[in-house]
Amino acid sequence: IIFGKISQINVGALTASCFDKINEVQKGIGTVRNDGFIQASGPIFLEASRVENSGLIHTSEMGKVTIFSGEDCSGGGFSSKSSGFFENTGTIKTGKIELFSDANMFLDGHFFLQKLRYILKTPLTF
Repeated sequence: IIFGKISQINVGALTASCFDKINEVQKGIGTVRNDGFIQASGPIFLEASRVENSGLIHTSEMGKVTIFSGEDCSGGGFSSKSSGFFENTGTIKTGKIELFSDANMFLDGHFFLQKLRYILKTPLTF
């Protein structure tokens, strides 16, 4: 799923998911990439094996951005394989962000938020 550089999304809520449900287990496949502008008054969910943001993601102060990156993100648990990837070189402005990842995270961009919650198999560094 790709949101290109000139894309402008303005919605109540957004789920962009490349998850495939197999035998009640959600498997992350593919990529969700945002190079444009995503704005929602409610929650934004980006779910895939690989999640990339080089654009702007914005919610209201009461909104939330949730990012699942990895092979198996069922119930916040992850597989022993480190196949996930999350990279933020853009800007995420939200009231709360939740990051769930089983592997590499590159957070070189900007975060403007009130709360941060993360579940990782690898250390989080800014």
